[in-house]
Parts: sequence; C-alpha cells; structure tokens
Amino acid sequence: MKRGIMKEDKLGYGGATKKYLSPLLPFFKVIYYKKGNYKIIDRYSGDENFIGETVYYLNKKPVYGLNYYGMVTDNKLKTKKVYAFLKRVLISGSSKYRGQNGYKEGKWLYRNSYNENHGLIEGKEKIYHNKRVVYLLLYHGGRISEHKTLKSFNKNLLPLRNIWK
Repeated sequence: MKRGIMKEDKLGYGGATKKYLSPLLPFFKVIYYKKGNYKIIDRYSGDENFIGETVYYLNKKPVYGLNYYGMVTDNKLKTKKVYAFLKRVLISGSSKYRGQNGYKEGKWLYRNSYNENHGLIEGKEKIYHNKRVVYLLLYHGGRISEHKTLKSFNKNLLPLRNIWK
C-alpha cells in the first residue's frame, strides 16, 4: 500500500507500526502490516460500535479473510481502556484466530471461542471487566480459495447459535 494515498493516524496492532485513514473508504481506518511472507490489510469503521475486515495476502493474492462486527457494551468504561487491553491480547495471542482463547490481567478477562469447518471460521470474542461483559465481537471468514463450488461452500457454513453464552 503506497503511503502517498493514505493519511497516517497513530499506531496499529499486530506488528503494524502505523495506522492510516483511507480516502477511498470514507470513515474507515486501515492498518497494514507484514507477518512472515504475508501482507495483511485490516480496515474498520467505528469506535464503540464498529465493523471491519482483515485480509491476508500471499504473493499479492488474497488467501484468507475475516469480517467482524462488534461493540463496547459498557459506556461507563473509556473505550480507549478497552481497546488498550484488546491490543495487548492480540499482540500476545496464541490462537489461530484473533487473540488467545483466554487472557487475564487484573480485573480484565478476554475470551475467544470459535468453530472451524473445512476452512470456514465463525467465532466471538468477549472482554470482561469486573466480571461484566464490556466488549463483544462476532467474526466469520476463512480460506478464500478453499471452496470451488457453491454446493461446497454452503455445505460447510457454520451457524452461530447464541452469541451471549
């Protein structure tokens, strides 16, 4: 991604050193970073309520992607504090998808659960503060080149049953 078309805005996560505002997608922020042989573009819109996508590229071809949608559920906590904790989780994450499956730090707790089937993924992550849910994110996606037919794609879709369990 050429820096000339993006306006720099603070620091990103996941190893990214910068975050950009995209003139091509008004109101979207873009985080671009490299991880091994992969180039990753994460773009999102919103703050307390948000939506976004992350796409992994290998040799300039998209090979994996996740869409996500979520919100900060507690307006008593500052959003920046919630996201500061989430950033620490994502950077230290050991799960294949998003952050670790469990991470605790003082009064903060992070949980990530997902289902995977034939390259498709569906999951949710939650952040608790003092045992109350303060953040919820739903995500889905998978390997982009895995399914060659609509029948194969439909056969493996994973319905998310109850997001609050």
